[in-house]
Amino acid sequence: MRFRLYVFSFAALIGTCSPRLAAAQDIAAGLTYVCNGEHLHIESCNIRDLSDNSTCMVAHLDKMRPNGFPTYTNETRGTLKKLLPTCQQPSAQALAKAQTAQQKNAADYQALVNPPKPKVVPQSASQVTPVNINPATQNADERAATRCITAGRSPTLCGENSLGGWFEGAIANGVSMANAIAPGSADLLSKATKPLPPGLEIAGNYMGNGNWRMQFDDRSAMMSCGDLDQEQRFYTIAIVNNQAAIKIDITPKPFVLYIRQDGTLADAGPVVVNGRVVAGSGSVTTSDGKWVNSQSTTTQTLTPMEAQQYSGQSNLHTDGQYYTLTNTNTSTSYQPGTTTYSGPSYVAKTETCSTAILKSGGKTQIDALKGMSESILGGESAPPTPPGLRMHGAYVAPTGLNVEFFPESAILGCGAVIKAYPYTIQAAGGQATVRVDAPHPLVMGLRPDNSLDPGSGQYEVQGQRIAGRNGDGDYVFAPVSQTCTLAVLKPGALPTASANMMASANSSGTGMPTNRTATGDAVLSMNAFPPQSGAANPLAGRPLFLLKDSFDNVVVKSGIRPPAGKTPMQGWDLACQQKSPQCVQAFTDLQPYTAAVVRIDPSGKATFLGVPAGSYYVFGITHNNRMALSWDVRVDLKSGTNSLVLDQKNAGTLQ
Repeated sequence: MRFRLYVFSFAALIGTCSPRLAAAQDIAAGLTYVCNGEHLHIESCNIRDLSDNSTCMVAHLDKMRPNGFPTYTNETRGTLKKLLPTCQQPSAQALAKAQTAQQKNAADYQALVNPPKPKVVPQSASQVTPVNINPATQNADERAATRCITAGRSPTLCGENSLGGWFEGAIANGVSMANAIAPGSADLLSKATKPLPPGLEIAGNYMGNGNWRMQFDDRSAMMSCGDLDQEQRFYTIAIVNNQAAIKIDITPKPFVLYIRQDGTLADAGPVVVNGRVVAGSGSVTTSDGKWVNSQSTTTQTLTPMEAQQYSGQSNLHTDGQYYTLTNTNTSTSYQPGTTTYSGPSYVAKTETCSTAILKSGGKTQIDALKGMSESILGGESAPPTPPGLRMHGAYVAPTGLNVEFFPESAILGCGAVIKAYPYTIQAAGGQATVRVDAPHPLVMGLRPDNSLDPGSGQYEVQGQRIAGRNGDGDYVFAPVSQTCTLAVLKPGALPTASANMMASANSSGTGMPTNRTATGDAVLSMNAFPPQSGAANPLAGRPLFLLKDSFDNVVVKSGIRPPAGKTPMQGWDLACQQKSPQCVQAFTDLQPYTAAVVRIDPSGKATFLGVPAGSYYVFGITHNNRMALSWDVRVDLKSGTNSLVLDQKNAGTLQ
C-alpha cells in the first residue's frame, strides 16, 4: 500500500467538485474541514506565493503517529480549492479568526524583515511609568525572558521562553502529559531532549518524488520515502566541498543530503532504508453510558436499651444478649461510557528509495509546533522560520560582542546593548558564512572549531532598552548603542544586563496572561509543598494554570468520557497513554479558559498578579514519591492578596 493512499486520496475526492466554487474560495490556514469523514486541518500555506501551484501543509487529524504527531501532507492551493468546497465547512467565526491570524502572521513577517524603529521616549512623556527591575537578581529563565523582550523578538516567543520550553514539549507530542507523568520516560526521550551544543541546524519541510518527505527540527527529521511510514531520524551537519552536508542517521547505513545553491536537498543515488509500513489501521471503540443500581448493607450492634426504639422492626435481630440492626440502602449512579483508541499496527520493511531531490514547501516543523503553543499561550502569531540552514546557541567574544541564535532571528549584542535581526547562512569556501542583517550587516565565518570569525575593526550595535510602560501596559523602548571591538566569538554564557537596562517580562515565579496586561486587582500567592528536611520541591519548575473552569470540566467538554471509577482527568491521562488525539485536543481546549500561567520557583513559591476577582481553578501536575499528582483546586479570589497551599492534601492522583 502506498503511503499517499494510506494518508488520503485527494484525487478521488476532488473529481466531482464544482469549478465555480473552487474559483471562489481562497485557502486560510488554521481551519479544520471534514472531507468524506476525514478531519483535515490546514496547518499553514505559503504566504509569499498565492498561486494555485503554491503549497499548503495539511494535518490529517485522524491519522495520528505513534510519536503523537498527525500525518502531514503538502497539497497545492489549486487542489485544495477544488476539494474544500465539497467538505463540511468550519464556522464563520472560525473562518474569520483564521483569516485574521493569517494577516497578522504576514504583518509580523514584514516587521521582522523591515523592523520598525523603536519608539523614542519623549522628554515630556509623563504617561510612561518607569520600570526598575535588576536582571542581576533574576534567575536564568527570568533573564532570558527579559532579554528576549528587550531585543524586540515576538512577545509570543518570549512567552514560550519564560516557561522554559515546557509548552514546546507539551504541545509537540500527542502523549505530552503522559511523558510528563510516566516514570522512566525521560530515559526514552534523552536523545531527543538533551541540550544541544551551539552550532548549525536545518529547518524546513521538504518533499520530492518517490514519496520523499523530510520535516526538520533542530536535531532530527520526520522522514518517509517509498512505502515507508514516517519515523524520526537524527542528523548532523558539516561543510564539505563548499556545500552543507546533512548526514541522516538510518540503518543499514547513514546517507548524506547536500544543500544545493537553489535551496533544494539532494543525495547521490538510491537509498536503502530499514523502516516500517502500516499493517493495520487504528480504531476507536465506544460504549454508551448507563445508570447503575447498587446496594449496600450496614449492620449495627445495639444494647437492649438502644434497641427499644427499633422494637417491632423486621430488621432488628437478637442473640439473647445483644441486638443487631441491619439496613440495606439502594443507590443509583451514572456510569459514563468509555472510549478506547488503538493506534495503527506496523511491520518492518527494507525499502530502496529513489534518489532524493527535495524542495521546501509549507510550514517548517518548528513553526507547526510554535503554532500549537500559540493556541495555548494566546497572543499574536510569531514570525515564520526561514527554511534551510539555521543556527542555535549563544556565542561571545572577550571584547563584549555576543550573538544568540534562534530559528527566526539572532540577538546581536555589545555588552548588554542588544537587538534582534533576521539572519542568513551560506556555505562557501569550505565554511558556513553567517550574515546578521543589522543596519550595518555583520558577516561571520563559522570556523571548523565551531567559533565565529567576524574579522577585525570596531562594530556599533544599535539596540534599545525598556524605558517603561505606557498607559495601556505596553513596553516603551528608548534607543541605546554601544561599540565593541570585533573578535572571534566562541560558545559561552551571555553577559548579564545592568539594572534598568531591561525589565522583567512575564517571568518565572510571577504569572500574568501571556501577551496581555493585568486587568484586575486580585493577587494569588501560592506556596507549594512547604520546605521539609531540605528535600527538593516536587513542584519546582512546573507550570500552573489559573483556569476559568475546572480542568475536569474542560476535559468533558472536549469529548473525553472516562471509564467507570475514573475522574475526567484520569480519563484524559489514559487517552494520552493510549496516544489518542483527544489527549492533545483537551489540552488545546484550555486556551479560552486560561486566565494566567506561572511556573513554580525552586523554593515552591509563585504568584498570579493582576487578575479580576472571581472564581478560578489552579491546575497542575507533578511527581512525588513515584506518584503522579494533579491539582484542580477551586479558589475564590477577592480584591487584594489571596493565598493557597498546594500539597498532597489537596492533590489527586492520575493512576
